Amino acid sequence: MRDLDRGITRLPAEQRAVLLLVTLEEMSYDEVARTMGIPIGTVMSRLSRAREKLRDQVAALAVAGAEKILRREVDAKAHADLLDGIKKQL
Repeated sequence: MRDLDRGITRLPAEQRAVLLLVTLEEMSYDEVARTMGIPIGTVMSRLSRAREKLRDQVAALAVAGAEKILRREVDAKAHADLLDGIKKQL
């Protein structure tokens, strides 16, 4: 949860505002557009970008966590092979 909060905080203010209004306040895209005084297409693009950035951050955390586990559990060659496989899947 802390990582998600940190990720949301790192978003540009306009993307963060749209994300929070849609997800936490459960506002429709039209309501957000009217509230913020922006076109509905801008709401959609900001929300899309915010979600993409959060997905990228979560993927990076997953890879970092996998690296930490693999360093402890697996030899260097196997570690490199598994990490490459994980990165390709993300």
